Amino acid sequence: MTPRHRTTAKDPLRRINLDELMNGGKKIILQHGQRPYFLTITRRGKLILTAAEEQQRQQPTGQQPAGAGSTASVQMM
Repeated sequence: MTPRHRTTAKDPLRRINLDELMNGGKKIILQHGQRPYFLTITRRGKLILTAAEEQQRQQPTGQQPAGAGSTASVQMM
């Protein structure tokens, strides 16, 4: 079983600015291990995380998703 990350005063949770992560877009792919997920900002500004379809997982030949080889990565759409 993998130990869970516990936050303390010395070790706060990492904060990521969503505007920087999205880079002006409304949808990105988050790669979690071998599974891709879409992170989408709705017209009302809410966040939706959904599993990506199998067809959308496949990358064109010679390209890898951003951060390939790590446990989590982000790909801009």
